[in-house]
Amino acid sequence: VWMITGDNKRTAEAIARLGAEAFDRLYLDHDLGKEPYAGRDVATWLIQHPDVLPDLDTVTHTVNEASGPKIAREMTAGGRRCQWVPFPALRKRGSL
Repeated sequence: VWMITGDNKRTAEAIARLGAEAFDRLYLDHDLGKEPYAGRDVATWLIQHPDVLPDLDTVTHTVNEASGPKIAREMTAGGRRCQWVPFPALRKRGSL
């Protein structure tokens, strides 16, 4: 399990680590330090690399009501398992 939060360096690190290490679940926010890199870049990279961690479960935990569901739909359409669960709901569920 890995939660990606932080700045642009963390986004680049996430992409590098996803290509090199094994994870079963990824918690991803959509705006990790804003442009030029964001959590969306991690999601897009995963869609473009279906051979990398094909069984990875992804939760986009953004509270952004437009971006969260959009990322989940895009990842699902791209063959990735993903659900949108806003961060406060994760805390209530005890998923963190």
